[in-house]
Amino acid sequence: MFRRCRRKRRNLVKPINEYVNELKDLDHLLEQMLIRVQADIKKVAQSGNITKSKLKRRLLLKRHYKNIDDRRTQVLARVLQLENLHLNSLQVNSLKSVVNAHSSININPDDVENLIDKLSSFTDDFQEISERLNEDIAFSVDITDEELEEEINGGIDSSIVFPEISDVSEFNNKPKSIQGSLDPKVKGKGSTTTYA
Repeated sequence: MFRRCRRKRRNLVKPINEYVNELKDLDHLLEQMLIRVQADIKKVAQSGNITKSKLKRRLLLKRHYKNIDDRRTQVLARVLQLENLHLNSLQVNSLKSVVNAHSSININPDDVENLIDKLSSFTDDFQEISERLNEDIAFSVDITDEELEEEINGGIDSSIVFPEISDVSEFNNKPKSIQGSLDPKVKGKGSTTTYA
């Protein structure tokens, strides 16, 4: 009975593309959260009465908006890191196959040392990427009286400017015919396309 409890669980490793897809789903969720928080900020800004609680709520919503935007930036950076990791793993696999091919041939020891140095630099890169992927996000909700006074002095009627939210998956969701028309080699419009 105790053997079952002591059994080690196998760590299942997912392919990198599954992680990338999960991060893209998270990015989509964060994009929706940004839109909701933006609507909440506008709603609080348009309310008629100025109270301390409304000012605090507006400041918290602005901070929350910034934190979500920062998190979205980190998610997109991690997608790029994972794609680079995938490319690095392909390079390592190709180097391993080169080493296996050269193992049957007499090789200069200096070449082997160079390959070992390259492999060690790749493993260092992998470790650095994994450390960056494991970093956490800090979130602070402390609001000072100076910030509240600045918010009051800013006025409710001041326009709040939000940055445009870019949609990463916008190009991927377009039909193939539209994607083909973006190719610089394709000339013409609509169904009368000619290829250079």
